[in-house]
Amino acid sequence: MPRVTITPSQLIVGGVAFSPVAVETDGNAFPNTGNQLFYIKNSNAGTIVVTIQTPLTIEGIAVAEITKSILTTEEFVFGTFSTHIFNQSNGEVWIDYDVATSVTIQVFTQ
Repeated sequence: MPRVTITPSQLIVGGVAFSPVAVETDGNAFPNTGNQLFYIKNSNAGTIVVTIQTPLTIEGIAVAEITKSILTTEEFVFGTFSTHIFNQSNGEVWIDYDVATSVTIQVFTQ
């Protein structure tokens, strides 16, 4: 299955509904203009690893992907993401998970 694109929720002064969705086994993506961030909650029984892909190469050297171990019941916010470092050719940021069970995500745009 292909990764699933998430539509970011617009942050506004009046507030935005908090409605995380289950992450996808094959990863998620979201359109990135440099003003996005995302929230992850790990409700899994064990630690998970979230990987944010970085397609950028500088003078033949690949920029390291961002990886973060998130303990059980831990919540984390990532972002914002520079477009020239994190955007894939289609303008999306790609996120992968080593475990997808009982993990939720919500993407926000400022």
